[in-house]
Amino acid sequence: RPPETTPTPLADPLIARTTRYELPAAEVALVRVPTDAVHESTGHELAVDDGGRAWYVAPGERTRFDADAWVVVASHADG
Repeated sequence: RPPETTPTPLADPLIARTTRYELPAAEVALVRVPTDAVHESTGHELAVDDGGRAWYVAPGERTRFDADAWVVVASHADG
Protein backbone atom coordinates (compact mmCIF):
# COMPACT_ATOMS: atom_id res chain seq x y z
CA ARG A 1 0.00 0.00 0.00
CA PRO A 2 1.43 3.44 -0.93
CA PRO A 3 2.22 5.83 1.91
CA GLU A 4 -0.44 8.37 2.85
CA THR A 5 0.23 11.85 1.51
CA THR A 6 -1.49 15.12 2.15
CA PRO A 7 -2.08 17.30 -0.91
CA THR A 8 -0.57 20.74 -0.60
CA PRO A 9 -2.28 23.58 -2.44
CA LEU A 10 -0.23 26.07 -4.42
CA ALA A 11 0.76 29.07 -2.33
CA ASP A 12 -0.20 31.23 -5.30
CA PRO A 13 -2.58 29.46 -7.72
CA LEU A 14 -1.80 31.97 -10.49
CA ILE A 15 1.25 30.86 -12.41
CA ALA A 16 3.04 32.61 -15.23
CA ARG A 17 2.16 31.64 -18.78
CA THR A 18 4.83 29.40 -20.23
CA THR A 19 5.28 26.49 -22.62
CA ARG A 20 6.62 24.15 -19.92
CA TYR A 21 5.44 23.45 -16.37
CA GLU A 22 7.72 21.32 -14.21
CA LEU A 23 5.92 19.01 -11.75
CA PRO A 24 8.87 17.76 -9.70
CA ALA A 25 6.84 15.77 -7.17
CA ALA A 26 5.52 13.64 -10.06
CA GLU A 27 8.86 13.67 -11.95
CA VAL A 28 7.10 14.92 -15.09
CA ALA A 29 6.59 18.16 -16.94
CA LEU A 30 3.73 19.49 -19.06
CA VAL A 31 4.98 20.74 -22.42
CA ARG A 32 2.88 22.92 -24.73
CA VAL A 33 3.03 21.85 -28.39
CA PRO A 34 1.43 24.21 -30.93
CA THR A 35 -0.65 22.82 -33.81
CA ASP A 36 1.96 23.62 -36.46
CA ALA A 37 4.85 21.92 -34.60
CA VAL A 38 6.00 18.30 -34.75
CA HIS A 39 6.63 16.69 -31.36
CA GLU A 40 9.04 13.75 -31.07
CA SER A 41 8.44 11.59 -28.01
CA THR A 42 11.35 10.82 -25.69
CA GLY A 43 9.40 8.08 -23.88
CA HIS A 44 5.85 6.86 -23.31
CA GLU A 45 3.85 10.11 -23.29
CA LEU A 46 0.26 11.24 -22.94
CA ALA A 47 -1.20 14.37 -24.47
CA VAL A 48 -4.49 16.25 -24.38
CA ASP A 49 -5.21 18.74 -27.13
CA ASP A 50 -7.37 21.85 -26.90
CA GLY A 51 -10.10 20.01 -28.79
CA GLY A 52 -10.40 17.60 -25.85
CA ARG A 53 -8.81 14.61 -27.57
CA ALA A 54 -6.34 12.43 -25.66
CA TRP A 55 -3.30 10.92 -27.33
CA TYR A 56 -0.74 8.25 -26.51
CA VAL A 57 2.66 8.93 -28.08
CA ALA A 58 5.06 5.97 -28.27
CA PRO A 59 8.81 6.44 -27.69
CA GLY A 60 10.45 8.01 -30.75
CA GLU A 61 7.12 8.70 -32.47
CA ARG A 62 6.80 12.02 -34.31
CA THR A 63 3.34 13.56 -33.93
CA ARG A 64 1.55 16.64 -35.21
CA PHE A 65 -1.59 17.29 -33.15
CA ASP A 66 -4.92 18.47 -34.59
CA ALA A 67 -4.97 21.35 -32.08
CA ASP A 68 -2.55 22.89 -29.59
CA ALA A 69 -1.75 20.23 -26.99
CA TRP A 70 -0.20 19.65 -23.57
CA VAL A 71 2.11 16.63 -23.46
CA VAL A 72 3.15 14.90 -20.22
CA VAL A 73 6.87 14.13 -20.51
CA ALA A 74 9.49 12.77 -18.11
CA SER A 75 10.92 15.78 -16.26
CA HIS A 76 14.43 15.07 -17.56
CA ALA A 77 13.21 15.12 -21.18
CA ASP A 78 13.69 18.16 -23.38
CA GLY A 79 10.09 18.06 -24.63
